[in-house]
Amino acid sequence: MYRKQTISILPLLWLIAALVLSGCSTLIQPVTKSGTAPTPVVSVVQGGVENPDVYVDPAEFTDALLKAITARDREKLQMWMTEPFLTGTWRADLTGTPPVEALQSLYASELGADNQLSLVKDVDLKALMGGNDPLSIPRAEAGVVEAALISGWGQDGLDEAVLFIARRPDNSLKWHGWMRINGGFSGARFGGVKAYKNDALGFSIYLPKDYEVEEISDHNISIIAPSVEGAGHPGNASIEVEPANGRTAESAAQQTYSESKEVMGEWGNVSITALGMDVTTAYVVFGVPGQSMHRQLFMVHNDLLYHMWFFPDEPQHEPVSYTQMENMYAMITNTFAFKK
Repeated sequence: MYRKQTISILPLLWLIAALVLSGCSTLIQPVTKSGTAPTPVVSVVQGGVENPDVYVDPAEFTDALLKAITARDREKLQMWMTEPFLTGTWRADLTGTPPVEALQSLYASELGADNQLSLVKDVDLKALMGGNDPLSIPRAEAGVVEAALISGWGQDGLDEAVLFIARRPDNSLKWHGWMRINGGFSGARFGGVKAYKNDALGFSIYLPKDYEVEEISDHNISIIAPSVEGAGHPGNASIEVEPANGRTAESAAQQTYSESKEVMGEWGNVSITALGMDVTTAYVVFGVPGQSMHRQLFMVHNDLLYHMWFFPDEPQHEPVSYTQMENMYAMITNTFAFKK
């Protein structure tokens, strides 16, 4: 009798063991590795449904953002924007703007009817900004992880802009704002730039790569654009540095402004404006008469007066040379940095 009971129990034990092993097989899975993990997408909480409009990869998000800006997809853009949202200009204050107002400004004044926006790749933004880290421009708690330089900005498409991309606590990416660079500073629209540094005069700048620099004296340099057949004298600029002797940039500019107004009279279009330049304020006088109409810039740093001339400032008479001058003016004012 004992032997029969033993035989009848064995199948039951085998069945239990099989069930245990079967249950374990669903808990223990082999670990697999692949060379490149797919880009994760944040999931919506309800039902765990993947949302294709939520990104965690900065490159993919920047591409989608440019497409939405070009398509004027306000609904999608507003969904991606942080609040507050930063807007402003390089070397000027950035302000917090409600997303709806920022979008109104974007299409009313920042962009033209048919902008061709593109990402400027392989650019050293920190160098172009005189050593300033672009990620440090927004407040630290904004969580900005990417500063993408975009060409084709502005009503005429000649400006550039830095788009700030922030990472949220859930790992998703948002658009935190833009910073316009009037005239741009990457040189993407005219073939690139080159660095120029003058330790004796205490500054560094970037220039269009084909422009030549001539060191006239120990306190003066000249910058000349390439000659273009039939375009007249090429665009040019000069920078002179001398002791300020108590003069301020504003007083020096005001003197030139007054003299120009006196010469031009009521027919002149002379104006003066302030401009942020590295760690100081520059004053620019437009419509200055001379051999040709030009503009002059003044600033004072370490009791030295930096005086600049830009020729010609006559778009209707010398369009090619004027464009060369404008490119030079934008590069110098956007990238000028005093010797650290």
